Amino acid sequence: MIDIKRIFRVCRPIVIALTASAVTVAGQARGLADRATGELLLADPTVVTIDGRYYMAGTQSAGPQGFTVMESEDLVHWKPSASGGRPQLSPGPDVYGTKGFWAPQFVNVGDKVYMFYTANEQVACAVADSIAGRYHAFVPKDAGNEAMTPAPIDPSCGNIDPFLFRDRDGRYYLYHVRFDNGNYIWVGEYDIANGKIVEGTLQPTIRVDSDWEHTRSYESVPIMEGPTVVMIGDTYYLFYSANHFMSKDYAVGYATAPSPTGPWTKCPDNPVISSQVTGEPGCGHGDIFVDRDGNLRYVFHVHNSDDEVSPRRTRIVTLKVLPPDADGAPSRIVADRSSLIRPVMVAPDAAYCNPVINVSAPDPTVIRGSDGAYYLYATENIRNLPIFRSVNLVDWELAGTAFTDETRPQMVPDGNIWAPDIQYIDGRYVLYYSKSRWGGEWDCGIGVAVSESPEGPFTDCGCMFLSKEIGVQNSIDPTYYADGDEKYLFWGSFRGIFAIGLSDDGLSVREGAEPVQIAGTLTEGTNIFRHDGYYYLVGSAGSCCEGENSTYKIVMARSENLLGPYVDKDGGAAMDNCFSLLMSRSKDVIGPGHNANFVTDDAGQHWMLYHGFDAAEPEAGRKVYLDRIVWDTDGWPEVAGHKPSERALKPIIGSRNM
Repeated sequence: MIDIKRIFRVCRPIVIALTASAVTVAGQARGLADRATGELLLADPTVVTIDGRYYMAGTQSAGPQGFTVMESEDLVHWKPSASGGRPQLSPGPDVYGTKGFWAPQFVNVGDKVYMFYTANEQVACAVADSIAGRYHAFVPKDAGNEAMTPAPIDPSCGNIDPFLFRDRDGRYYLYHVRFDNGNYIWVGEYDIANGKIVEGTLQPTIRVDSDWEHTRSYESVPIMEGPTVVMIGDTYYLFYSANHFMSKDYAVGYATAPSPTGPWTKCPDNPVISSQVTGEPGCGHGDIFVDRDGNLRYVFHVHNSDDEVSPRRTRIVTLKVLPPDADGAPSRIVADRSSLIRPVMVAPDAAYCNPVINVSAPDPTVIRGSDGAYYLYATENIRNLPIFRSVNLVDWELAGTAFTDETRPQMVPDGNIWAPDIQYIDGRYVLYYSKSRWGGEWDCGIGVAVSESPEGPFTDCGCMFLSKEIGVQNSIDPTYYADGDEKYLFWGSFRGIFAIGLSDDGLSVREGAEPVQIAGTLTEGTNIFRHDGYYYLVGSAGSCCEGENSTYKIVMARSENLLGPYVDKDGGAAMDNCFSLLMSRSKDVIGPGHNANFVTDDAGQHWMLYHGFDAAEPEAGRKVYLDRIVWDTDGWPEVAGHKPSERALKPIIGSRNM
């Protein structure tokens, strides 16, 4: 794949994104976000990255007319910018337009911020001293001190969807949609000082001439809209949407040209963003931006559901730049459907910050008790195996330890208790654990204890097996899984991942059962999760315990059968150490890994607790972090950005309303 950081050149001014309301429950009710899920309901969105922070804007389905700046640190969770929620632009005597405020774009020019937008089905421009300032109608340079009535840029015909592009020679070009027996994209050189299209430069770009651009699933005149232009190498890329926005076949394609005015050649692979990418109808009208890691992304909207168009929902997907098919051909661009993000609104009381346990509690496992609280158990950096309790998965307190010095398991007497796994089996809490010491790969083993309460005390039932007895080197990291009436234990660490059948009570190996290897030597910390017909094997690869030098990361494979064969996204076998990435380090968290079993909140959302080193104080040990798991269009689990979050939306527990 081509290096985006090296070849991608955004030949346009800074673009900023806006919304139309403060982030509150009331704001959600006014149409900015779904009350149940928090998903943003912004159509025609645009995003820009400024100093590592993201800003978004878009057409809203309800609420006050105008635009309000929104911002995010991770592209997933969004809140109002410095405005405190008031619209930075709203109808008034010093602003053009009274209705239909659509598709804003912000451009930095000198010490001013310009906003191009649609209102009253006309393209207009406003200006402010700062991004979060109050916008007023642009006054042309040649107007002098003459009083000006706010007016559109070109009232000669209906025109919408502006996008201002700055070429490498400093010239500006205004792409926009004009009404001409249909909606078509036009471009003209733009005099930014005087706010007008340079006379004689206006010309059309592309026409509807492909079947996908006019499928007639929703009858309308031909429509091409939502232009965005970027430059990669020496080639100009014009992204556009085709079909009526109410059509389920609304989709995105692109054309390339050697200059900002053409001639344009459409990509033969169009559409590049459609329901085939998202699994949702009505994909389109967005903007390209580069995230702070140098990834090329596209923000756009989809229909609300299969049956309803509005309010439209916001989506973000990563674009990959591939090598050209032939010498002299432009690079190809494809959407990575596994990268899909569903941005959400952050309500004032709905966010949390990582880590959620700020002391060392490695290799966590978690269960929800009969009292509705969550209980987390971890490797004994706190002697005798710590138990933490939380009512919301975010705020944890130490509840005690599973054992005391008197009840401590005697298996491997000089060993430590590592990597527990908590389960509820036949009316009691069952705690599987490893007992080992560094380097004791044939003397370690797995034991089991039981309790009537998740807080203990636990009664040790003794050793299930030792490495030298069962013939599996480094027998640690147990995890239990019940498949119907059959009970299994999975375990292993860098010497192979194995499974074996258990007795009906889950406390011993089933008579006659033999170990079955299900994965190679890449991983440890195995967990099994079933979703939509697949078993997902999630584990950790790399070095777990070297502080700032740790390379731990979370990887995954899946199978249609519990005992395999497990494969990665490309079909590579887990037995051959082929796994796909779920999470790797961020600038703040080193070596994220050894996750707990996924847990489900009261809204049906899945969550993953895991450990990692805090980059600010790696000497403090492996703290516990929390992130939401979503499922991509191919059914694979995903964490936003494949990295730990700094700040995120809380789980929904009990009656709390997001």
